[in-house]
Amino acid sequence: MSDNTSQMGNGMSGGVESKITLPSHFLQTTGKREGAQFVPAGQSTQMIIGASGESDFHLLSLTQRLYQQYDLKRVFYSAYVPLNDDPELPVIGTAPPLLREHRLYQADWLLRYYGFQADELLSSERPNFNTFIDPKCDWALRHLEYFPVEINQASYEHLLRVPGIGNKSAGRIVRARRQAALDFEDIKKMGVVLKRAVYFITCRGKMKYHTPIEEDFITLHEQVRQEAANAAAQLAEAAHLHKGQIVVVGCSTSEVVGKKVGSWSTPEIANAIFEGLHSVFGPMGVYIAAQCCEHLNRAIIVEHDAVPNGEIVNVVPQPKAGSSFATAAYQAFEHPVALEEIRADAGLDIGGTLIGMHLRRVAVPVRLSMDHIGQAILLCARTRPPFIGGSRAVYSQEEVR
Repeated sequence: MSDNTSQMGNGMSGGVESKITLPSHFLQTTGKREGAQFVPAGQSTQMIIGASGESDFHLLSLTQRLYQQYDLKRVFYSAYVPLNDDPELPVIGTAPPLLREHRLYQADWLLRYYGFQADELLSSERPNFNTFIDPKCDWALRHLEYFPVEINQASYEHLLRVPGIGNKSAGRIVRARRQAALDFEDIKKMGVVLKRAVYFITCRGKMKYHTPIEEDFITLHEQVRQEAANAAAQLAEAAHLHKGQIVVVGCSTSEVVGKKVGSWSTPEIANAIFEGLHSVFGPMGVYIAAQCCEHLNRAIIVEHDAVPNGEIVNVVPQPKAGSSFATAAYQAFEHPVALEEIRADAGLDIGGTLIGMHLRRVAVPVRLSMDHIGQAILLCARTRPPFIGGSRAVYSQEEVR
């Protein structure tokens, strides 16, 4: 249906319904009656995202109409990649709106399986999604009067509206709570994505964290996860990191949320940053070494496999005695151990935490395309062996970079 797609994706500055152009056979039947013109498997179409100026609300309203009135099987979305010089199109070199495409797919899922309507998710006053958070979370933040939801009492329909809870996990919750009251660990095992749901639910009348249900805070939570992943990817490329190497990370969550270092330890932000870093370093086989705060003499928390012969010390970091980031790492690692010192191959300093004491010689600054995570200053470094021997010495070109 490429012809239909091109007509739907352009010239839609007016109302949605008045601008749809479809061939006559498409309008005649949905394929459920005798003599239908649709193929048995159903019809689908594709929208090109970002080629022209339609808002997310415009596109989602059109999608809803195609599903409801024309019984389409699927609507697909594709971010526009500029290839031609045309004054009506984005210039060549413009980045494809991939995240916007992803948010539209998520919203499409909400229309088809979660009972949402387009005008619930967006409006003419708020026509585009917040790209830092998923559409269901965006909706929840604009309807805080419905939250928090008590897991042990809410109906199945209300559970479906909670970010991080899907059809299967909502069904499991409803069935399991008939036997016993559920807590956060129980619903995590049922498939609930706690990092999204935790702001909007209670278990046995209590929230998991004492954090504000505010759009700015939750947006920051998602923002720093993406920024951390981006920083990790850039550092990994610049430092040529490979399996078995170690990256030391110092992080002040107080600085990330705009407070003075040591004054506003925030476990949720620490978890988000750790998840972002680990999403890049984990698949590479690169170890994260989390630096504790000065209360623990800037000790290191790391996986035991990274330092099998290390001199282990006995301490368990806490948010206010070790740092929230080191605590997040300790809880996430399979076999965490503490060391007083380490010699890491690269490092990220988020918020002026002074990681230099844990970098091997010689440390070389790395400039990324970004210099902050949240509101905290970001400094990065790689390392190389010292060059010795003077003018007649020969060096490994692999290390000269």
